[in-house]
Amino acid sequence: MTSRYEQPLDNIYEGLSRAEIVLRRDVEREERPDIRADLEDVLECVCKARKSHSFLAGDLP
Repeated sequence: MTSRYEQPLDNIYEGLSRAEIVLRRDVEREERPDIRADLEDVLECVCKARKSHSFLAGDLP
């Protein structure tokens, strides 16, 4: 039996993982330095959120 937290946490992790993949592609394609820098900042935040989520999810029952 799965916990009541498992499915929503999986959905959050999957969403963050997908966002990371899309942002990495966007960063590679972007040619304008200012927009590329903004995308890299967002990508950094998404990566931190995914790692934090993964760490915190391990503490739940």
